[in-house]
Amino acid sequence: MQKIRKILFRRKILFKWSGVVLAAAFVFLPASGAWAAKVEDALSVRPDGAIYLSMRMDDLGGALKNIFSPENVEMVTSLSRPQDAGSIQLFASVFAQIPVKSLALAVGTTADGAPFLQLALSMPPALRSKLDLVSAGEAKAADIVTLLLGEGGLLLAAAVNPVLQKGEAGPYYTIEGKVALSARDDLLLMALSPQDLQDSLSALGDAKKRLALKRRFDSPNYYFLHADMPTAVALAASGQGAGETEIQNMKAILNVFKAPLEMETAFDSAPGRFLISCAINIFESMRQAARFKDLPPRPGADLFLAGEGKLLFGVSGLTTFSAADLKATYPSLTKGWESFIKEASKRGIAEKDIENLLTGSLSLVGGSNASILGRPAPGMYVALRGREGAASLILNAVLADPEFLNAVPVSPVKSAGWDTLVMVDPALIPVPLLLGVREETLFLGMIDPKGLDKKPEFSPKVAALLKEKLFAAGFFDTAAAWDRLRRELADPDSELGELVALLPGVAPDAAKILDDIMTADLGVSFIGLRSPSMDTSFVEFSLVDVPREKRLLPRLLKAAQALKLDADAVEDEDEESPLALLLAVRGAIEEEIAGDPDATPDDWAEEFSDVVTFVRTDAGLYIGAQVAGDDQKLELIENAEKFELTGSAGLGIAPDGNLYDGQEAVWIKIRK
Repeated sequence: MQKIRKILFRRKILFKWSGVVLAAAFVFLPASGAWAAKVEDALSVRPDGAIYLSMRMDDLGGALKNIFSPENVEMVTSLSRPQDAGSIQLFASVFAQIPVKSLALAVGTTADGAPFLQLALSMPPALRSKLDLVSAGEAKAADIVTLLLGEGGLLLAAAVNPVLQKGEAGPYYTIEGKVALSARDDLLLMALSPQDLQDSLSALGDAKKRLALKRRFDSPNYYFLHADMPTAVALAASGQGAGETEIQNMKAILNVFKAPLEMETAFDSAPGRFLISCAINIFESMRQAARFKDLPPRPGADLFLAGEGKLLFGVSGLTTFSAADLKATYPSLTKGWESFIKEASKRGIAEKDIENLLTGSLSLVGGSNASILGRPAPGMYVALRGREGAASLILNAVLADPEFLNAVPVSPVKSAGWDTLVMVDPALIPVPLLLGVREETLFLGMIDPKGLDKKPEFSPKVAALLKEKLFAAGFFDTAAAWDRLRRELADPDSELGELVALLPGVAPDAAKILDDIMTADLGVSFIGLRSPSMDTSFVEFSLVDVPREKRLLPRLLKAAQALKLDADAVEDEDEESPLALLLAVRGAIEEEIAGDPDATPDDWAEEFSDVVTFVRTDAGLYIGAQVAGDDQKLELIENAEKFELTGSAGLGIAPDGNLYDGQEAVWIKIRK
């Protein structure tokens, strides 16, 4: 029985369209932006007590054409089953023809937990006549579907049943009772309820009724989150499974915020770059943010640099910490914090020392030279810059602790410019793990001690970032990281190089696949993070125009397809044959019947219905299975007489009673 339960079957349904599903798809179409009609004007005002996400982006149609381009569809179908290719191509052709130019959306919940959603889509002038039909209440299902999905969506029109309704602002439609829809000028308007739709129409005619966002950026493409914390906590606490402890932890969040949290994320693109801008109203919303106002920016956000070699990534941010704020904001943590300070005080570390260590900056850097088991590898380290000698005091206290030294034996290392520097015993860990202090900075890292006093190498973009006065800074030099990975893989003395040398013996094609991937070029050469103020950050992607034949993604998909084919081949070899399956199921059923004189074969039909197909004919009860491939058919033909196998053209057709001779379905009779 247990053996049969483990038999796996693939049952995938790519497309199962219904009116409800299609209506939901209409509501959650991908985002796009504004046009002459200002789609965002159709979003109505919301009170501070609400929680909502508003978004607006441009050129939905163009984005979808790029996503569902013939090249991308070809890549996806290459990874799919052959029988799914037609459905994928149909899906892609429909979405590539969506005529929507821009979109604005507001979705969320009121303070009492009532959900709301408003969606406005701007359409090209060629569709104005259909929009007028919707506005006048004269549209048909085909008009609505083609507005949303283009002419390619006509085959879905039968699944849509718009019902005409009368409203205060004119006629509108409902779809499956879940979506309200209307139109004005060049906008198609949709909402979760008739009232949301009415509010949307009112906002178009009255600027005072429109959703007013406190935006900081000019980009037409953005997401804007407004979160009222008392509402969020109340909704979370009222949910199922929320215990008393969880509720108290949620309520602690209210100690942090004094006003709704608002966060804007905007997107801009230009030749050679893609920019993400983010702003959070921390000074207006967070109670303890005032102390950050006196924090001055520092060059490169005080990114700590150490060690020889090329830097690959790094991130740093200015920090400030107050134990009093922690206790006031998170009372549930007070007991644990006080216990920690009590233990620290036994080693000569006071609460003020911890505060001083955590007031300064925090850096995480990777890329300097290191080694693993004596083989070259990129290094990594974390550094805390504090004040008032806290770093030196705390490290000296740790190194004077016998318990620490017994657990982590260390030896001193000499390096210019370091006040204290020790290395963990290589017998304990096979990498050069260093712990040290340089001026006000506490350092922990896996890095080569021989080059610790040397300056790392970095690109001009990193150099520019390090000169700018910032509250947070970061970078990922993807071009340098890709080059380093290539060199590591090609170096037989490196850990990765040794693994590559083993590939031909494990998988003959693996080395060729890896070489194909590693000779590709990246489309993003550098990622930089800048925070010129405590509440504003920018992430910029430096883009490179890579010829299609050298792009990484197609090669990754090609490799995935090759690995998938290998996996399918192994799976096909291990897959249990229809004959073995039918004999196993029949044996299990007959064994159960033998132990229960009152049982009948029909009693087990539901038990095994997900494994085999049951059908009753005048001759008795049969179980059937699908046949795949000539090898399986040959096996069944050879054993047809021995096991009295019969066949049919498919599992939906009853067995014909004749011996199996190569049909698509095979059957065997249950014996009482």
